[in-house]
Amino acid sequence: YYLRLERMAQLVDYFIVCGIQGDRPLQETRNVPYSSHLPPFMRTYAPRVLARFPVKDHFGNAFDDGAVCALCAPEGVRFTKNLTEPKTLFHSFLITRENASRAHGAVLTYYERVEDPSVVTMLEGMQTHYSGLSGDQDAEQPFHSARDKLFVTKSLCLLSSHPVMKPLQAYLEGLYAVTAGGKAAQLPVESYLFNLLYRVPMPRPGHTIVLSGPLGDISWRRPSLAELPMCDYSFSEFFELLGVKNIVKLLTCLLLEHQVLLKSADYQRLMLCAFCSVSLLFPFNWHHVFVPILPAAQVGFLDAPVPFLMGLHVDPLASSRTTLLQLETSFCSVDIDHGTVDYTDDLVLLPDQDRLVSRATAELMRYHVQSPDLCEVPLISGNGPTRNVGVEKSAVKDVVAHSPGVEETGKEWDNDPGSREASFSTAMRQLFANYFVEHFANYENFVIAPQQSFEDWQKNRDQFQNFDKSAFLSDQPTSHWPFYSAFLESTLFSGFIDEKLLAQWKVGEASVSIALFDSYIERYKDKSGLSKPPTTPGFSFEGMLGDGLVTEEVKEVAPPPALLEGVSADTSTQRSEVFPHLSPSLMEPPEYQDRPECISPPRRLSVPPSGLKHQTSSSSGFFHSQVKFVNQLWRESRLRVKHMLGTTGESLNYIEENTHIAYLCELLERVWGHGLKKREGKSPLWTHLMAYAETKGEGPKLTAPTAITTSLVALNSIGEKGSPSSFLRKRFNLPQLKSQIQAVLQPPPTVLLDDLRIVADMSELKTDVGRARAFVRLALEKKCLARYLAELLSNKDLTSQRYREYAFLCTEEEREQFLYHLLTLTARDFTCFTTGFLNTKMLYRVIVIGEGKHFGLSTSTLLVTIAGEYLDSGRHEIPRGEFSTDITTQNLGPLTCLRVGHDGTGLAPSLFVHAVLVHVVTTGQTYRFDCNCWLTRNEGDGATERFLLGQTIPHTMKKEHNVSTLDVESVLPSRAPRRAPKKTTNEKTSEDILATLGTVVNNLCENVRLRNKDAPMHREDLLYLLCGANGFSSSMEELLLWQLKPSRKFQKQLFAWDVFECLQQQSENIATQSQETMADSQSLVDTIIQINSTLSAVGKCEKLVILISIGLRQHALVGWLKVLATFPSILSMYEMGAFLVEPGLLKQATDILSQTHAVSIKTELLLTQGL
Repeated sequence: YYLRLERMAQLVDYFIVCGIQGDRPLQETRNVPYSSHLPPFMRTYAPRVLARFPVKDHFGNAFDDGAVCALCAPEGVRFTKNLTEPKTLFHSFLITRENASRAHGAVLTYYERVEDPSVVTMLEGMQTHYSGLSGDQDAEQPFHSARDKLFVTKSLCLLSSHPVMKPLQAYLEGLYAVTAGGKAAQLPVESYLFNLLYRVPMPRPGHTIVLSGPLGDISWRRPSLAELPMCDYSFSEFFELLGVKNIVKLLTCLLLEHQVLLKSADYQRLMLCAFCSVSLLFPFNWHHVFVPILPAAQVGFLDAPVPFLMGLHVDPLASSRTTLLQLETSFCSVDIDHGTVDYTDDLVLLPDQDRLVSRATAELMRYHVQSPDLCEVPLISGNGPTRNVGVEKSAVKDVVAHSPGVEETGKEWDNDPGSREASFSTAMRQLFANYFVEHFANYENFVIAPQQSFEDWQKNRDQFQNFDKSAFLSDQPTSHWPFYSAFLESTLFSGFIDEKLLAQWKVGEASVSIALFDSYIERYKDKSGLSKPPTTPGFSFEGMLGDGLVTEEVKEVAPPPALLEGVSADTSTQRSEVFPHLSPSLMEPPEYQDRPECISPPRRLSVPPSGLKHQTSSSSGFFHSQVKFVNQLWRESRLRVKHMLGTTGESLNYIEENTHIAYLCELLERVWGHGLKKREGKSPLWTHLMAYAETKGEGPKLTAPTAITTSLVALNSIGEKGSPSSFLRKRFNLPQLKSQIQAVLQPPPTVLLDDLRIVADMSELKTDVGRARAFVRLALEKKCLARYLAELLSNKDLTSQRYREYAFLCTEEEREQFLYHLLTLTARDFTCFTTGFLNTKMLYRVIVIGEGKHFGLSTSTLLVTIAGEYLDSGRHEIPRGEFSTDITTQNLGPLTCLRVGHDGTGLAPSLFVHAVLVHVVTTGQTYRFDCNCWLTRNEGDGATERFLLGQTIPHTMKKEHNVSTLDVESVLPSRAPRRAPKKTTNEKTSEDILATLGTVVNNLCENVRLRNKDAPMHREDLLYLLCGANGFSSSMEELLLWQLKPSRKFQKQLFAWDVFECLQQQSENIATQSQETMADSQSLVDTIIQINSTLSAVGKCEKLVILISIGLRQHALVGWLKVLATFPSILSMYEMGAFLVEPGLLKQATDILSQTHAVSIKTELLLTQGL
C-alpha cells in the first residue's frame, strides 16, 4: 500500500514566490526590538505570497500561507541600494503538522530590482520621516530614486512532501539563472515549472531519477528500503562544523532526551545540523519537538517544558535579548558557527565513547575531511583515500551495506565530487549504525512479548512491561550503567520497543526501520559467529521491500519540459533582472477537476514552525500551546511518580532509583521554569527557594546552620529535662531515656529553611542546579518534598510576582494534583541524599539502651564507632551517666554496622546492652543495632565490646509528619537482662548442618560473583551473608559446636573458639606434622595468636567470626579444618561422629567450603580492626 501510494506522489507539490506587494503598505516585522528607531534600510518587513502554483491545495500537503512566509523569509524582507554584484542565499525549512506529516521546503533568496514606483515612493517617505525624527543627516547619503537603484529580497520556494534537498537546490539555482540571473533558456519558465510540478514523479526506492532543469539534467538517487533512511544533507560539512567529539556529545544529549538548542547565523546550517544529528540516531526516532528553524518572534517556545531540538538564528553583530537568554538557560546549547557544545554538568558518558570517536576520526582522515578535532590532516599521496591511518578500526566494519552504485575509488571521486560526498555520508552513517548494532545486538532477548490481543494491549499498554531492563543492565559493565539506566527510560527506546511489538500484529511502514536494524544484527552475528539473530514477528523483510531491493543502479528519466500551448518560443523577453510574472492559466494542472481537493488544511501543532503566524494572530495559539504544555507536565509527573513507586512492588536498586530521581529533578526544573517572567539563573527551582527565604527574613545566601536542624534543638532540649546527669547510668525505665528515644523515633516536624541551610552549607556544590537537586534529594529522603513545595507555593504573592498567568504553578487544579502525586512518594524509603553527596557533613545521634549489672548502675565510659557503606566515624566516647552522644562527621553512607564497648573503669563497669539507636539528624533516618548481650568479663564469652549489624527502622507519614513505625515500648526491653543461654546444636543432624552450610556458601558465592562482574553489591548485604544470624560464620560455628562435649556443672560454657585456643596450646607439636599440613598449621596458629593479643576486649564468639572471615579471605578454611582433625587433644573434645572426628563428614564439609576458593572476599575493617 505504501509503495503504491508513493508511486502516485510527485517530487514537488508547490512552487511559491515570496516578497512584497506594491499595492499594499510595508509592514515591519517585530524581530528586532525598537525597529522604528532604525533607518528604513536596516529594518525588516513582512513578506507576502506573491504567487503559488498550483493555486488549490495539493492532496496530502495542504498549503499554509503564514508558515511558508515566515520560513521562506525568517528575517523578513530587506532593502538595499546600488547592488553591484548579485547575491543569492539558499536554505531549507520544515513544517510539521499535528498529524505528524511534514512539508519540506527549499528556498533561494536573492536581491531583485524594484520597478514598482509605489514601493519606491513608500520607502522614500519612510526615510524622510526617519530623518526628520532623528536629525541625523551626516550618517549616510539618503536614497534618491533619481540617482539610486533600489533592490529588495525575493524568495523562490519549492515545497515537497519528501525530504529532498539537493535536486531542488540545483533546480532553483537554474531557475534563478535563466530569469533574474540573465542567462538564456531554451523554453519559457512556465514550461519548466509546469513539467516539475505535474510530470516529475518521486522515484521508487533504490532508483535514480533524471529530470530536465533550466540549465541541464539533474540526477538524484533515492535510497532503497534496504538502506539507511533518506537524509539529503552534507555530512562532510556537518563534521567540519562541529567535529567528532562535539557530535558525540550532541547525540548523547538527544539519546537522553535533553533540551537541545542549535544556534547559527546561517539558516541552512541549522537545518543541516538538525537533520544530520537526528539521522545518526538510527534505529531510534526523535518523537519530540523538532523545530530546526525557530523564528525570533517565537523565542518564547524555548520555555517549553518538554524535550526539544530547536534551531535559533542569531545575529553575530547584535547582543539581543534572545542571545542573552540562551546564556542563562540550562539546556544543551550548540554554537554551530564556533563549533562548540555546552551541555549540563551531569551529562553521562556514552558507552565506549572513546572507541567511537577514534573510529569516526579514522573515517575523517580516510576521506580527507577537515574537522576541529584534527589539528592537521596529513597529506596522503595516491589517487584514493588511504586505508591505514593508524587509528583503531571497527570490529564489525561494513555490517551495514554500502549504497549501490557508489565505489570507493579515488578516480571516481576526482571525476565526481558528489560521489565522494555520498560515499562519506554513507560511511559515517554506517559507523554510527554499527555502534548501535554492537551495543544492542541481543536486545530481543529482553523483549517481553505480550500474550493478549492487539486491542487489549493497545488499551492497557502503559500497564505492561515490554522490556526486562534489570536483566539487560546486568549484562552491561558498571561503567555503562549510568547511560543505559537513563536511556532505557527514554521515549526513544520505549518507542523502538513498541514498534518491535507492533510488528507481530501489523506490517506497515513503521516496521521497516525495525526490520532493517534486525537485518544488520543478523549480518553482524553471522560475521561474529554468535547465536540466532532477532526477527521481526509477522514481517518478511524481502517480501515487504519487494522490488525496493535493488542490486544495480536503475534510472528513471522524467518527461522533458515542452512548450505549452499558447506560449511563444521566444524567451528573450524573459532575460531581465526581475523574475517574470507567471500566468495562472498556463500553470493550471492538467485535469484538475478530477484530482482530490483538500477542503481545509489539517490542524497544525501548536508548537512552531507549523503554527508560525505573525504576531497579530498568534496570541490565542500561544496560549493554547501553553495549556498543552501544562497538561503534558501533569501527565509526565504522574508517570514519573508511578515509575519511582514501582509498578510491580519490587524494590528499586541504587542505579534505578538514582535514574528516576534524576528525571524527577529535571521535571521539577521544567515545572518551575514554565511561564517564568525573568530567568535569573540556570535553576528556576533554586531561585524560587531563595526568593522564598528572603520573604522569611533570610538573605539570598543562607547562613550555615548552628544546630543544623530544629530536630537537634528539640533533642537537646529534651535531654536537659529531668534529673541532672550522674556518673551512674540508670535503669531502662528512666524517663530521661524514654524522652530521648521518643524524640528519635518521632522527631518534631522538619523546617524548610533549616534544610535550605543544610544545602547552602554544602561546599562541594558549585552551581544552583546542583543545590536544587541536593534539596530535592534531601526532601525525598526526609519524606517531606510535597510538604515543602506546598509551603513554597503557599506564598501566592511571590508566585504571581515571578510567573505569568498561564504558568503551570498558576493553574490551581493541575498544581494540586501534581503535589498530590508527589505526596505518594512518601510510601517508599529513599536514600538518595545519603548515597549522592559523600563529602557532606552529617550529624548522627547515638543512643545506647543499656542497664548496669549492679542495681541497674554502671560506672564505665562507653565507646562507640559507627560505620556506613563508605566510611566509619572513628571511636567516640559517651561520658558516664549519659545515654547518648552527637557525632558530626563526613557522610558515612547508609549505616551498616557499629562497634560498642566500654573502658572498664569504676567499681561497677558491667553493662547489659539491649540495643543501640542511631538517628541521622540531617536526613531523618533511624537505624537499630540489636545486641542483647553483656559487656563484662564475667558473663557470656567475656566481651567488653561487640560488633553489631544494623537495620533501618521503617518510617511512615502521620499527619504529614515523618515518624517511625515503632514506639518507645517496642524498643525498650520488656524484662530485666538474664544470663545468656548456652549455645547447643546437638538437636540438629549432620545432614541439616551440611545442607545449611551448602545453602549459605551458594548464596555467598553467587552474590560475590555478581559483585566481581561489576554489578553493585551493598556492603550491608555482604555483612549479613558473612556475620548475620543465618550467615556463613553462624553455619561454621554450628559445624564446630556439633557433638562438642558439654562442660561440666559449675564450669564455664565452652565456645567454638576454645577449640582453636586448645590448638594454640599445642603449637609446639606443629613441627611433627607432615609437610602437607605444616604451612596451614603455622598460619592458623599465627592468626589465633594475633587475634588474642590484639583484640583483648573482643569476646570469644566475635573472635571466631574474625578468624572465619580472615580464613575466607585467604582461602585457608579447608586447610585449617584438616589441621584441627590431626590433633588428638582437639579430637578428644568431641563425641564420636563429629565433623572433625568422622573423615567422611569432614570431606563433605571441606568439599562445600572449597567452592569459596573461586571468589575473592573483602572483610569488614570495623570487624577485623586492621588484622
